[in-house]
Amino acid sequence: MKNQYTLILFLCCIFSRLYTGIYYIEDIDSLRFALSINDQFDLSRFQPHFPGYPIFCFLAKIFYLLTGSLGISFSLIGGISIFIIIHYSLKILDIQLISSFGIFIASILFFNPMFWIMSNRYMPDLLGLSLFVLIFYFLLIKNNKVIGGLLIGFLLGIRLSFFPLILIPLYKKIFFKKN
Repeated sequence: MKNQYTLILFLCCIFSRLYTGIYYIEDIDSLRFALSINDQFDLSRFQPHFPGYPIFCFLAKIFYLLTGSLGISFSLIGGISIFIIIHYSLKILDIQLISSFGIFIASILFFNPMFWIMSNRYMPDLLGLSLFVLIFYFLLIKNNKVIGGLLIGFLLGIRLSFFPLILIPLYKKIFFKKN
């Protein structure tokens, strides 16, 4: 039963972002990411801008090759990202999705206007945030250094500027070990 609610949440995240997806270039940064997916990945031509976000571009390129649409590709990444944020935030807080408080928290995150806009933009921001939530979960809650470390490496290739967020969980993990 619990898995059915998780699947419903996943489908709601995906289809809501696909339905409200953006099928045009909004700004210069979105143009740079779109060109890196549609045309070619070339840092010397600022496609995308430095540091290049190679893992994000690789993932977006896979979705683009499967769908043939930039808007759908970036909306799929946004839908997956918001699902990860909701699902693992509930796990961090140890709240069941099917509880009234779980539905409340999931609704706040799902309908958050900033997250909604970020999930449809041609940018890696929300995917970077979702990776931060995953790293926080695996390092501090699950105490899994291997997966946490691997995800930190992925974060560096998805959204480098979010790396400082990881310093607090890393500091806690390194200096406050339980023996």
